[in-house]
Amino acid sequence: MKKLVLAAIAGMFIFAANAQSKQELPPHHMNVQEHARHQRDKVMERMEFRREDAQTRAVHKALRLKEQLLLSDEQYDKVYKVYYDAFKSFEKERVAKDSKDEKTFRGNVEAPHDSVAVEKKREEHLKRVAELEKPMKKILNEEQFKRWKELETTPPRRHNR
Repeated sequence: MKKLVLAAIAGMFIFAANAQSKQELPPHHMNVQEHARHQRDKVMERMEFRREDAQTRAVHKALRLKEQLLLSDEQYDKVYKVYYDAFKSFEKERVAKDSKDEKTFRGNVEAPHDSVAVEKKREEHLKRVAELEKPMKKILNEEQFKRWKELETTPPRRHNR
């Protein structure tokens, strides 16, 4: 009887080991094609965010600022309105620029990591921040305004690639 029980237990161990070796690899073990597809999907998600309407972008921005600057509900509503108006105007500018590019058949030919293009985009961003300073100064207290200015003018950190 003992031999039968030992044989059954040994059989269970062998069966478990065999089943474990046939399991699928965890998701973090992707082949090259799966990894490329995953990276492409992530890029598409970021592009979709950039194409979101002004209202959605304003909500995201106001919520992020509410957390970072500890805004009151009243301040949040005013910040949302400022960013909504700003994103609306930025959207109109982008549409006008895109239609101009289509007419000349140029499209966006700038390389994404071209230093001149990056500097140009940075200057555009700082110009937009300067446009937002006056209304934001009315909404935020001195400490919040200082922190907001710091957040808006500091370039985003890039991961080493």
